[in-house]
Amino acid sequence: MSRLPANARNQYFSETQFSTIAPNTIADPSLLSEEIEKTVRRGWAIDDEELEPGLVCYAMPLDLPRYAFYGALSISGPSVRLKRSQEEILSQLRWALLELKEKLGGKTGEDDPPVFSPGRGGFKSTDWHRPGSEIYE
Repeated sequence: MSRLPANARNQYFSETQFSTIAPNTIADPSLLSEEIEKTVRRGWAIDDEELEPGLVCYAMPLDLPRYAFYGALSISGPSVRLKRSQEEILSQLRWALLELKEKLGGKTGEDDPPVFSPGRGGFKSTDWHRPGSEIYE
């Protein structure tokens, strides 16, 4: 959602009826918009028990233009363990993204923006799946 132009995001919010799946589900469009902006600023997304109590997911964007792939890499698990190890997990996700980019996407040229720069969306993406959707499109 962070990669959508603001008008497209607003249109989605106005046409969608949000529902609560779990106690932490963000079902208010204005709160969801705030969470998306927070995610864009920090560069990673968290599903903080929004889909299922006790389950946390961290995600970061993975773009492989060579394959026309624009998606994310994520890890999910019990909230108690993942929240306790958040910094280590995020560090390992960053490492894995760089490795995948290097192996699958090739090196970026000197004129290309860095993999995780603001110009590429880098750590500027949102929760890459809708609450309630574990099938990535």
